[in-house]
Amino acid sequence: MAHAAALAWRTHLPDHVRQPLLRFYEEDELERVCNALARPPAHSCVRANTVRISGEELAGRMREELERLAVREGPSEHAGVSRYGEVRVHEVIGDAVVIRPDEHDAREILPEGRELVVSRRCAEAVLRGSHIFIPGMMGCSPHTAKGDVVTVLCDVQDRFLRGASTHILSTRKLDPKRMKGFVSNHMHEVSDEKKQQFRLNNSKLSHLYGDTNRSSDASFPELPEGIVVIGKGVMQVDRRVAMSAKEGLGCIMTECIFRAPPLNGLLPGLMYVQNFPSIVVGHVLDPQPGERILDMCASPGGKTTHAAAIMQGEGSVTAIDRTQAKAAVIRENAQHLGLKNVWVLKGDSSSIPPVGGNVPLPEELEVDAVEPSGGGVGGEVKKKIQFDELFDRIILDPPCTALGLRPRLAVDIPPIEMERTPAYQRRMMHVAVGLLKTGGRLVYSTCTINPEENECNVAWALKALPLKLLRASPIVAKPGRPESDRQRKGEGKEKKEEEQKQEQKKEEKEKKEREGKQWMGKGRNNLQMIKRRTSE
Repeated sequence: MAHAAALAWRTHLPDHVRQPLLRFYEEDELERVCNALARPPAHSCVRANTVRISGEELAGRMREELERLAVREGPSEHAGVSRYGEVRVHEVIGDAVVIRPDEHDAREILPEGRELVVSRRCAEAVLRGSHIFIPGMMGCSPHTAKGDVVTVLCDVQDRFLRGASTHILSTRKLDPKRMKGFVSNHMHEVSDEKKQQFRLNNSKLSHLYGDTNRSSDASFPELPEGIVVIGKGVMQVDRRVAMSAKEGLGCIMTECIFRAPPLNGLLPGLMYVQNFPSIVVGHVLDPQPGERILDMCASPGGKTTHAAAIMQGEGSVTAIDRTQAKAAVIRENAQHLGLKNVWVLKGDSSSIPPVGGNVPLPEELEVDAVEPSGGGVGGEVKKKIQFDELFDRIILDPPCTALGLRPRLAVDIPPIEMERTPAYQRRMMHVAVGLLKTGGRLVYSTCTINPEENECNVAWALKALPLKLLRASPIVAKPGRPESDRQRKGEGKEKKEEEQKQEQKKEEKEKKEREGKQWMGKGRNNLQMIKRRTSE
């Protein structure tokens, strides 16, 4: 039986994530944040590669490309407007092109055909406009063939083994034999008790994660917990290839709960797909021609290439990340955009020697050091670099809990990461100060909503490091949470609890003193009584 999907999208936060955030957010405020996190942003954004094209020119080209892509879906419901919405240059950030869909509310999806189950990360990409690539496919209906229409489901909890044959839409149940932890070469090794418990869990129809997929027929059961419908598509490969290949396009999305344009691969070399806040970072940094710029945690290279483009090839941008694979991605993106003033280095930004005079480049960084004069991002030249106060401006976008990324259908951050990440970021800030010239500019940015990693780290840096706070420009959003908020919601709460404990201790002490006095009083009375008897 077909059904329409009724949406109630919300990101579920585990307690070890939720409780630290409640030190800074009110309950209703955090609830609104969770509701927003599960949905994609209201608009998509790309950055014009200004060494080749202006923002206005890119906007015009984008309109043409999106109109061409929209032909197969038919005309827009709004006359004179592209199916993918309005395309315009941002009014403040001139190299940012914004695509705002003509509808942002979640749409109902009427399932049809066979079913395809994708991973959570794949589903999150689809909600931003991506098609489905083979590595994200986890299971599908038996005998699914190329050209078949499929209803795309997401298992938010990522429980499926790749290659599973699924019958979720027809049975409204999950088969334990297809799930992680319940499949082995010898099924008899799985106890009957575990199988029974697993089936019992699957029979529960409440939802933590969002789409309840209600049927128009109230008697028709909902989908199992954690299974959401995200859209429909057309298979580009058959089931055998989909479940065995390691790369390639697997399914073209024809309908999605949230409308967003497929941007990857459009206008190669002329634009870079980048979230708007990340584009703002480059303008706040404000690199000048001839300066030395450092991006300390650079992969995949969005901020690196933006700084290089703003400088129009004059000066140098050094990009560092800790693995060869990440360094290769930065190098590839810089080459793709035609930027010649980028150095790509492999290394750990938390341990670059920040002070001590003429500090040579660590050995692991020497291997990938690249001189702009030697072919920019193309060559590899061993070179000793003095890293003490070398850079005019530094971008520090350190590893974070990424709680601000959208859409986020589930949060799987380990408790230890919530605890250790702020300290790790502070270590990088300390290193950055040693690399920055006196009078230089450090821009610190994250993609998380955790104030411990944002405002609290900035407050720490202003107290512990030789830095002063500058007013960011341009300003395109509301300011962050001031330190006073932390005092009120975080330290203020702890202080209040401490005062309550002290008051409780004081009351207990006074109570004991009163009891002691009463006991002493009884003792004196007894003594008096004894004295009287003695005198008598």
